[in-house]
Amino acid sequence: MATGIVAVAAEQTGLAAIAGGLAAIGAMAYAALGSLLAVRLVRHRRRVAADLADPMLAPGFFTVAAATAVLGADFTIVVGWQPAAVALWFVALAIWLVSTYAVFFFAIVGGPRASGDAGPGGAWLLACVATQGIAVLGTAVAAFFADPGPAIGVSLGAFMLGALLYLALITLVLQRLVFLGVSAKALTPPYWISMGAAAISTLAGASLILDGGASPAAAALLPFLEGLTLLFWTAGTWWIPLLAALAVWRHLVRHEPLVYDVQLWSMVFPLGMYSAATRRLSEATALPLLAVVAQAFFWIALLSWAWAAAGTLSAAARARRGRQRPA
Repeated sequence: MATGIVAVAAEQTGLAAIAGGLAAIGAMAYAALGSLLAVRLVRHRRRVAADLADPMLAPGFFTVAAATAVLGADFTIVVGWQPAAVALWFVALAIWLVSTYAVFFFAIVGGPRASGDAGPGGAWLLACVATQGIAVLGTAVAAFFADPGPAIGVSLGAFMLGALLYLALITLVLQRLVFLGVSAKALTPPYWISMGAAAISTLAGASLILDGGASPAAAALLPFLEGLTLLFWTAGTWWIPLLAALAVWRHLVRHEPLVYDVQLWSMVFPLGMYSAATRRLSEATALPLLAVVAQAFFWIALLSWAWAAAGTLSAAARARRGRQRPA
């Protein structure tokens, strides 16, 4: 997800070579992770079921639909493989339907919930991210259908549902942060999804404003879409200084060690998404200043990606040396 959206932001910035390289890395990572997930679904069904029943782990299932949508966006925006992008939209839509109802069903019928550090975190906003991913990719591929109206209609519905999910879930996240309290140890990078979910909602709204004219419903709702999209961009922008300050507090005041963790990718994705969404919003609103903001955040996202990628490679090398060490 992180690599794919940074590739889109690179393409928007005019860096085709970087965009192509990142898209290729993202596609290979998707294939590798998809293969591992398939093996886990077959060989470890009980563990998968246990994860699905755990409200702290279940939101991770939303990443499958979200990653599929981001890969489709790479194919249509960066690579130009339109048939593959259309196919991936249908795959993402099917995965989204299954994962959404499965996760929320088991969350509802599960046991009692704890508060504090065990309460709802930023990962639950992946429900919004996955839903808006359907809207973003659906709007992008709609032009390749004989009648783009149905695809735009589905994307409009996904955007509205994603907006509802964001507004509902962000309330719970803020309640946890402000009223229940969170320890420095629990204040992990997935909280950046609070900003990333608002950013992808901005991208979905801006895409509908620019390309949703084939749907009479989207055309009729244009003023509402513009206002709601600006609301999401404002919310995402508001989160950035707060999340940065909390990260500084966590590591410099509370002295949590600044070491590589796979969760760092949860910070890269929102930064890349904010760049891509702001660039698209600048086109939808004809505000050139937003394009400058988007370019600045692209470089921040790219540096964050390089940092996380270096950490991943270093951790993999250490793990390999550990396996090769004689007993």
